Amino acid sequence: MILLKKREIIIILIVAIFAAIAILLINKESPAVSGQYVVITVNKELYKKIPFDNDTCETIVVQTDLGSNTIVINNNSVNVMDADCPDLVCVNTKPATQTGDMIVCLPHRLIVEITDR
Repeated sequence: MILLKKREIIIILIVAIFAAIAILLINKESPAVSGQYVVITVNKELYKKIPFDNDTCETIVVQTDLGSNTIVINNNSVNVMDADCPDLVCVNTKPATQTGDMIVCLPHRLIVEITDR
């Protein structure tokens, strides 16, 4: 059996306390679904910010001089359903579902992002 000195026990307890505090802070900072937003920007300017939660069901048509994109928010996901850009990368991108997920349409300078701010 390994015997620990009093000083070693104190050090282990201090490390355990700091680890517990760090875990609590990390969990506190991770946003819940109810604190999320869908942020749509066009040409680096805010176009629309929509609360993103379980009840969000909305279709947004972004029409600019660069082109048109249809964004659908439903079933806890965000998807570009239609666009008139030549490559359709935005339409073929998997749906965004969590903070940090992003859908980009470069020809239309469109960014659709789920964020906690």
